[in-house]
Amino acid sequence: TDCLQALNSSSYDYIGWSVSSYFHGRVLDRNQRHQSKEVKIELSFHLCIVWTIICITLIKGFHNTGKVLVISAIIPIVLYSLVVLRFMEQWGDGVSDIFQTTGQPFLLDSMSWLMASREAFIVWVAFSAIALNIQSHNRSSHNIIKQILVLFFLVTIILVMSACFFAACMRTLKSKGLTYIPSSYEEITSINFLRETSDTNSPVTANDVKIISASNLFLGENLVSFSELTSHLSHYQVMRFATEVFPAALSIEGSRNISSIWAVFFYLSAIMFTLGHLIVIWGSVTDSIISIMPTFFKLWRPILTFV
Repeated sequence: TDCLQALNSSSYDYIGWSVSSYFHGRVLDRNQRHQSKEVKIELSFHLCIVWTIICITLIKGFHNTGKVLVISAIIPIVLYSLVVLRFMEQWGDGVSDIFQTTGQPFLLDSMSWLMASREAFIVWVAFSAIALNIQSHNRSSHNIIKQILVLFFLVTIILVMSACFFAACMRTLKSKGLTYIPSSYEEITSINFLRETSDTNSPVTANDVKIISASNLFLGENLVSFSELTSHLSHYQVMRFATEVFPAALSIEGSRNISSIWAVFFYLSAIMFTLGHLIVIWGSVTDSIISIMPTFFKLWRPILTFV
């Protein structure tokens, strides 16, 4: 058993299991041998800090939280851009692989269009009301159309950068003879998301596993392949890029090829992006409730925000 474990640890596809094992075992504290219904203390403490910051910020109202929103937007955009540029500098050829499809052309792939339409709905429709609510707090002299256009181009640029970033990470995996396969969080045998492939020069989009069903949810995706059609697993994994692809690319290249500071920049930008999103979303919910009876609910804003 020790020899087999040592052999597996020396192969690159072992990273697909070790990365997921760390996320599920260390971060989420999911252990099948010792199942516990109690909430992890460390995770609860972190959640308490996050929601305390959000609550204090929202009690002040949007008029006094403008600086917080600016900081939670500018700093993560700068950090995220630096990380993307660093990966594009070394593995930027992965972007050209997106357009080199060996099978069905990507413009005719109905599954890709379906996931893109769902993503567009989540990004633009779900957050459009929030953007309008924020703009309602501006002064009358400000041009709302210009601010909406700036927001539109900014979000579009970030999405394009994310696509290039993902392609660069996939090129890293492909250069080591690895291909990405759908994983599922339920069992220890189904969390591995990498397997070896013989062709290291094929495009990153030429996956050996055919995805026949996919659903991109708010915080994760369900990816079902043909070989897993009769499986009882959900094939769901939260934020696959941040929890699987990116840490796997860092593990494969090692600290000699790429510094660990880029991982700090990436996850710090993700935390600040998420914090800004939560402030905006729940701030809009609070203001919507206050607008029902402004004279009464404004006096109870701290308690209402806390609830």
